[in-house]
Amino acid sequence: MAKYSYKCKKQIVKEYVKGNGSYYVLAKKYGVPSDGQVRIWVAAYKKWGDDGLKRLRERRVCSDK
Repeated sequence: MAKYSYKCKKQIVKEYVKGNGSYYVLAKKYGVPSDGQVRIWVAAYKKWGDDGLKRLRERRVCSDK
């Protein structure tokens, strides 16, 4: 699975919000394999703003309890 930078995701979302293309068109333009991924980024941006496009970098560790 490819990982996309915050900057790349933000650019795609900005174009979508401005009306510069559909999920499908923007996915094709930027080489994202699925327009569903673009849809997820747009929804995350609308819900959480810029934080919705940033990856969590912390490792989650299970406790031994």
